[in-house]
Amino acid sequence: MEHNPHSPQSNNPDDIRGSNPDPNLVEPKRITATTAPGERETVYSKIINREDSESIPVKLIPSEGGYESNISLEDDEQLWRLIKKRTINFPFYIDLMNSLLRCNPGILNKKDVDEKLVSPYSKFYNEEEKKMAKNRLPFMSSAAYSLLKFATEKFVKATVDLSDNEFWGSDMLTGSPYLDMIQSKIQDYRDKMNGTCNAGDLIKMKSMPVLIELIWSYWHEEGMLVQTMNAISKRFQNIRSGPRDPLANLEIDPLRPLNNILWGYIQDAQHRLTISRRVYEYDHHYGIQLIGSKISNFTPADSRSRFIGAFHNLLYRCAIYFKEADDLTRRPDGFGILNSLKEVHLLLAEGAHNQFGDLPTTARVEMMIEQWILSQPEIREFLGGRVMTPYDEPWMDRVDTMKNLQG
Repeated sequence: MEHNPHSPQSNNPDDIRGSNPDPNLVEPKRITATTAPGERETVYSKIINREDSESIPVKLIPSEGGYESNISLEDDEQLWRLIKKRTINFPFYIDLMNSLLRCNPGILNKKDVDEKLVSPYSKFYNEEEKKMAKNRLPFMSSAAYSLLKFATEKFVKATVDLSDNEFWGSDMLTGSPYLDMIQSKIQDYRDKMNGTCNAGDLIKMKSMPVLIELIWSYWHEEGMLVQTMNAISKRFQNIRSGPRDPLANLEIDPLRPLNNILWGYIQDAQHRLTISRRVYEYDHHYGIQLIGSKISNFTPADSRSRFIGAFHNLLYRCAIYFKEADDLTRRPDGFGILNSLKEVHLLLAEGAHNQFGDLPTTARVEMMIEQWILSQPEIREFLGGRVMTPYDEPWMDRVDTMKNLQG
């Protein structure tokens, strides 16, 4: 029988040969493959006639799995949504600080801004709190910097500290097996301590974690953020940085608002974390160090020397998993990733002690202040930068310019 390409098709979706199948055609098979949950793709193939070049399109339909899991992801998804919601938005932070420090109305009064993003921070306009923040530092002529410092601290803690419900209300994390296990170990002590404390007492055990990691500060320090601010601060004090100082012409007149901000920043140096304290904590958390002339006689008591190897192994396992997931004819095995995640989590949990509770947050606050200073127009006017380069944040081109100037 001759194959008729115009013959009516069968109603059976699996029968791709029509109502008059040609015995010369290769017997088609229904092929299924697995993709990511919630996604379905269609891949087209062809079945070639044994005697000529005529072909018939075939649909490769990914399956939706082959089994049903009894594990609920509701608690995990709650954590993922919470982390996404509590991510620090730097452009919004800049607008918020400008609202407090400058005469413009600021982002809190803009009508085209998402109300959900702005509403948690509307209390920053409390005039009484602004007055108190201006006078918290014991230095002359440092009100502007004092307000910047403590407003930044308030912004960071309100965003990443789940125990702080002043701005976010009842946005709490519940049902976390890890948190439940940790709290059960100290439940008796926690109940006794909190039972004798009032709501406003400072010596009270926290029940929620702080969604912040110190490695953020490490990579910004490796990117020369802190070194850039140190060089500008030294030149502001008329201290030469070598025989041919690239910042010799840095002159910020006292009429500009950044002049007073830098004055307060330098006066407050004694209250900031030293590079030595950060380096020791980098090693305690991740087993990584900074290399420089200011770091000598480095003698850590506890180092996470296996973290880098475990983290690289996790990345390697993820690469294999996604490579296999790209093949629609097989289901990738995620068991290796699970074991790698457990190993990394155990190593990070070992370092989550001592200064872990406050140093990562303090380092984040200090570096965000430095980013705000570098993003100001006075610094851009002096250092310049590549305008056409699509930097994600306005301070980045200043740091790159400083790296080029200093070699």
